[in-house]
Amino acid sequence: MKKLLLTGIVFSALSVGISTVHATTGCNSIGWTEPHGMTGCQLYYPAVSWMYKQGIASGEGQAGKFNPQRTVNRAEFLKLALLTADVEITACSVSPFPDVPKTAWFAPYICTAKEKGFIGGFPDGTFKPAQDVRFSEGAKIVATIFGIKTNPADATYYDQTGFWYRPYTRALLGKKAVPETINSFAKQLTRGEMGEMLY
Repeated sequence: MKKLLLTGIVFSALSVGISTVHATTGCNSIGWTEPHGMTGCQLYYPAVSWMYKQGIASGEGQAGKFNPQRTVNRAEFLKLALLTADVEITACSVSPFPDVPKTAWFAPYICTAKEKGFIGGFPDGTFKPAQDVRFSEGAKIVATIFGIKTNPADATYYDQTGFWYRPYTRALLGKKAVPETINSFAKQLTRGEMGEMLY
């Protein structure tokens, strides 16, 4: 992940004291496009361009476009986070979760993440690979895979407990990896925001 510039925007709606960062743009590249289909001045262009150049992302369908405004599901997010962190992917010997067949395209990424202790699934024992990933979930995945130090005490805020996601979101804030378009911990991440978090 690369570092971005910090701003003073606050998640006032949740009052949890987390600010965001400036989204990257690359207006020096205006007037032309790359295989991912984005132009230089589009939000998150440098992050997405970097992912393509590193071979982390290859887009969707035959055209290979990145579609930065589309939401990203948990399987897709986990795959790209693992590839960005250069984690060696291993095949599944058994299905890692009841809703993850070992023959599914995303199974090796989920098996690898589970074996390494990066993920644990939901309380009901499932992973929900097709479910859109929320910012809070994505923050935990990124912080865990990249080994970003967290402070467990951050889960308590003004004597209230249960903010499980807060140590991870604040850890990402410390790395300046919170996209400026994030306005809620429950926000469903877009592919562009995912790129910015991993950049």
